[in-house]
Amino acid sequence: MVKKIEQELEEAKFAAKEKEILYNECVSTVSKLEKSIKEHDNNREGRLKNLEKQIKATKAQMKSASKDLKVGFNIADLLMDFLYGINLLFCIFYTF
Repeated sequence: MVKKIEQELEEAKFAAKEKEILYNECVSTVSKLEKSIKEHDNNREGRLKNLEKQIKATKAQMKSASKDLKVGFNIADLLMDFLYGINLLFCIFYTF
C-alpha cells in the first residue's frame, strides 16, 4: 500500500514537473511575442516616417517639374510669338 502511494506521489510530481515546464515555455513564448510586437511597432513607425519623407520629396519633385513644364510652355509660347513676329517682319519687308 505504501509503495503504491509512493508511486502515485512520484507520478504526481512528474506530472507537476511537466506542467511547470510547459508553463515556463508558454511564458517564454509570450515574452518573445511581446518583444516582437514592440520591435514591429517601432519598425512600423520608422517606416511610416520614411514614407512620409519620400512622399514630401516626391511632391516637391512634382511641384518643381510642374513649374519647369509651365516655364517650358511659356518659353515655347514666347518662341512662337517671336517667330511669328519675325515672319511678320519678313512679310512687311518683302511687301515694300
